[in-house]
Amino acid sequence: MPKARSLLLGVAFAALVLAGCGSDEPSSAPADCTRVEGGEVTLVARNLQWNLDCLQVTAGTEVTFTVRLEDEGVKHDLEVYGDGVERVKTPLESGPATQTLQVPFPKPGNASYVCTIHAQMEGDIFAEQPAR
Repeated sequence: MPKARSLLLGVAFAALVLAGCGSDEPSSAPADCTRVEGGEVTLVARNLQWNLDCLQVTAGTEVTFTVRLEDEGVKHDLEVYGDGVERVKTPLESGPATQTLQVPFPKPGNASYVCTIHAQMEGDIFAEQPAR
């Protein structure tokens, strides 16, 4: 009996591991994610936080990020990277300042954005198929 139970546990574990692998589909945006309309979004850096932590964009579009740095005398930047997205970033700059960054999202996938010197300033981007 113990041998059969060990075998059963081993098979169950292998099934769980394999179930987590094999999906190349990007995950979809949560319901509270901010939809980017018109290809433009404003991110505000205030109190060492972004005002938004989740963005939903349409794959096949380019998004213009307006980055408002409101922390006076504090350096920030915006770096965007992920599935099918070429890593791009703004220069480090002390606030108050405004920067722009254009980022193409050529295909569905998941990406991230971050201030490279403040790890807590991060967010997710979900590039999803256009509605048909």
